[in-house]
Amino acid sequence: MIGFSLSATSNTLYSRNYEQYSEGDFWISDAISVMSKLPGLGLAGKVIAQGSKSKDVINAAFGGLLNGCLADLTNIVNQIGVTVHGAGDTFFSYSTFNIKDYGFPMVRAFVLDLKRTSDVYDQELGDQVMIQICKTIKEFDSRMPFGMLGQLWIEIEF
Repeated sequence: MIGFSLSATSNTLYSRNYEQYSEGDFWISDAISVMSKLPGLGLAGKVIAQGSKSKDVINAAFGGLLNGCLADLTNIVNQIGVTVHGAGDTFFSYSTFNIKDYGFPMVRAFVLDLKRTSDVYDQELGDQVMIQICKTIKEFDSRMPFGMLGQLWIEIEF
C-alpha cells in the first residue's frame, strides 16, 4: 500500500486531517478494466475500455486534477504563510501567498519552492499529495477572517 496522511493547523481555528491509502495509480487502471467488461454498458463500456489500455491516461487524469487545483490557488485573497513539512524532518518548505503577488507568478514560485525542496530532501511529492496541499490552502483561505494574516502549517507523513 502506498499512502500519506496530511494534517493542517493554523493561527486561526482552522484544522484539517486527510489520509489517502491506495496501491498507487495502477489499481485504478485495473478497476477500469473490470468495469469495461460489465454487460450493458454499450458505448460507455467501450470508452472505459479505451482508458484501461493505457496507464498513462490515469496519470494524465491526476495531472489534470492537479492543474485545476493549482489554478484555484491563483485567486487567494488573504496573505498566508504556508509551511509544508514532513513528519520526522523528511521535508520542509515555506512559501507565502500575498495578495500583491497574486496569480500565476505566485503559484509558480510556490511550486518551484516545493520542487527545490523535494530535490534537496529526495522526497517526491506526487499528484495526489499536491492536490491535497492545494485543497488545504484554498479551504484555509476561504475560511480565514478577512484582513487577518494567516499562518498555515501542513504536515505530511509519507
